[in-house]
Amino acid sequence: SYTISQVMQTPTDIGLSEPDPDDYPYAGLLSWGARMHFIGKDIDYEPSLLLGVVGPWSLAEESQKLIHKITDSTEPEGWDEQLRNEPVVNLGFITRWRTFKSSPGGLEWDVVPRLGGFAGNLRSLVVGSVNFRIGSGLGESWSQSGVLVGRNPDPLAGTGRGEWYVSVGAGAQYVFNALLVEGNTWKSSPGLDLEHSQNFWGASASYSFGKVSLILNYVDRSDRAKQASGGETFGSLSVAWALD
Repeated sequence: SYTISQVMQTPTDIGLSEPDPDDYPYAGLLSWGARMHFIGKDIDYEPSLLLGVVGPWSLAEESQKLIHKITDSTEPEGWDEQLRNEPVVNLGFITRWRTFKSSPGGLEWDVVPRLGGFAGNLRSLVVGSVNFRIGSGLGESWSQSGVLVGRNPDPLAGTGRGEWYVSVGAGAQYVFNALLVEGNTWKSSPGLDLEHSQNFWGASASYSFGKVSLILNYVDRSDRAKQASGGETFGSLSVAWALD
């Protein structure tokens, strides 16, 4: 699978021309990603590569200002203090496997552990999590809770009409470096002190209409920086379309 994505990160108060030094810095990421899927009956291996750029070349400032103009939202004033231009290269490897699976009364359930890591100047980390799912057709899909910058819809979604699942899970990761938190690798820039030990929990749901499926995902994660408090939450809605 391939992805093209643009990420915009801002501090809480975007009306300040001099951003709060104790909040996350303005940062943009424009990236292209490739992910290979080696899928067996009950195991999945996913090596990945991400290439991109952080800084003004990401065009995040222009994108956010355009969207805020269209929606008549607050004008972001602090983009002059964003991270500097820096090329990004990141490698990743994730493996997941199905265990403790059963189908009492026709209702399927399984437990899916997940282990892996990423290495590069965007972020380097090791991560582990476990998800519990109930539904139908679980052998044709994988749970999607995670904290990745780029969303990667399930490549097996949409393989059977009426298949569905609901999933909850939790995990932890140890982060060695994080460009969007600490600032530029080789240049002076705004940044915060990285919180190395992080945890998260999430929930997801998917329903297949045949060739098309919907995946709803929610994640609540701990703070990425020592100066932050309150954690972070986000959600996403993905539409997957099977081409063959």
